[in-house]
Amino acid sequence: MTVASSGEAGEYQRGVEAARALRVQRLLAPDGWLALVARHWLEEGETELPIGFVTLKDGAVHLRVHTGVEARVGGKLIKHLDWVGDDAPRPDVVEALGQRWDLVRRGERLSLRVKDEASALRRNFAGIDYFPIDPRWAVTGRFESYQGKFLDVVSSSGLPLRLPCPGRVVFTLEGRELALEPMMDGARLQFIFADQTSKHETYGGGRFLYAGFSPEGVTLDFNLALNPPCVFNPLAVCPLPPAQNRLPLRIEAGERVRG
Repeated sequence: MTVASSGEAGEYQRGVEAARALRVQRLLAPDGWLALVARHWLEEGETELPIGFVTLKDGAVHLRVHTGVEARVGGKLIKHLDWVGDDAPRPDVVEALGQRWDLVRRGERLSLRVKDEASALRRNFAGIDYFPIDPRWAVTGRFESYQGKFLDVVSSSGLPLRLPCPGRVVFTLEGRELALEPMMDGARLQFIFADQTSKHETYGGGRFLYAGFSPEGVTLDFNLALNPPCVFNPLAVCPLPPAQNRLPLRIEAGERVRG
């Protein structure tokens, strides 16, 4: 990325700072990653949890709320629920016991996440460390599409994950031609990558980078590289970078980890 004037440089700086402020706001949201206080992995059959009995059968999850527990979905009081998880367009979020409960799929496994806005992590959040903002870390690459390709990765919990991969982005950085393979996050590309700062200045399990999808060219702005949720909360489950997304240079941009 070329910044032609001091005015453009200032505008770019303000844009990155605004994105970082929004990032912190989302982390601190009542249902953000800092609010996650428990995760219950489900096994086939019935499990008793504080909100009620949860039954997993052939991939379907049913909740029977305990007597005396007030549970709501979308503001409506419920006693039973055929629970819709995060692999559906409109997942169910159960509000009960002063907490939010949602159903998530990671690989072949299902779990219930519990979020509480009074969590200690949320109360004690000390902010995020960053590398200095530098426009030279924003580059535009060409998109090369794939058909039927998947990323086979391992998660931070050891679960294998198979993620659809629409293609790769080929770009030049520090005089080297490189490539990253993303997965889709809604309409955006999500890259899981590591570099030679990993395990030192940045998280050893890699970082995330999001970009708008365009066949004409994809801008990778490493100043917006993010720590995965498991940096902030050990209960999060994060995909780790595949071998082809481990870059052979230092990306001194984006979020760092506190040493």
